[in-house]
Amino acid sequence: DIMSYKPLLPQYKVIVFDEAHKLYDVAKQMYGCYLAEGEFTELIKYITESKADSLKELSDSIENDYPKLFNRISGADKDTANPNERREANIDVFAISCMKSIADTLERITDSVFFCSEIKLFVRKRRIRNMCESIKNKLQVFLEPDNLVCWCEYNNNIWSLCSIPKDLSKRIYTNLW
Repeated sequence: DIMSYKPLLPQYKVIVFDEAHKLYDVAKQMYGCYLAEGEFTELIKYITESKADSLKELSDSIENDYPKLFNRISGADKDTANPNERREANIDVFAISCMKSIADTLERITDSVFFCSEIKLFVRKRRIRNMCESIKNKLQVFLEPDNLVCWCEYNNNIWSLCSIPKDLSKRIYTNLW
């Protein structure tokens, strides 16, 4: 309710938190950012299924770059990772460069998808654009890792890059009280 533009709850003077011991975990979900490899594979699959030849080169570029990004950030490839593993994220100059490159490619797809004549359905074009924008917005968060606590998680053969703000407790306090 705090994070929505149009609050659902009426003005209140008292808040009762049922299961308050879970408040910090819920705040981590609300304020955190999670980018999974699966988001890239879903986008690439969707573009491929659209048979959009004019987007193929851009899609191939992302397909080539995102594994490099996750390998660099996690410090491991899928052959050496353990199930349910959590590692510190290595967001170095190379990773930032790779994120910027992917974000630029996503921007190019976003700009050109509506001019793509191979895709006949407007809904499909809008979905590709929304998927690109979602991933790009998440990448933008990780481009400034100084204010974040970042880590990688490996579950179900997929790496995820995760973060929460360093000042999470302060944000909760400010927003609630």
